[in-house]
Amino acid sequence: MKNGVPFDVAFAVDDPVRLAMSLRFSQFAGHKIDIENLTIVEEDRG
Repeated sequence: MKNGVPFDVAFAVDDPVRLAMSLRFSQFAGHKIDIENLTIVEEDRG
């Protein structure tokens, strides 16, 4: 289980839904999203 979603549920959905879930749960975890590229923005931890 990751972010409260069981793996069997996460991999039972199609790719666009999985991407949307991944981006949304990443936002819940405090990450920033580049919506134009549909990616998680890497933060500079230096």
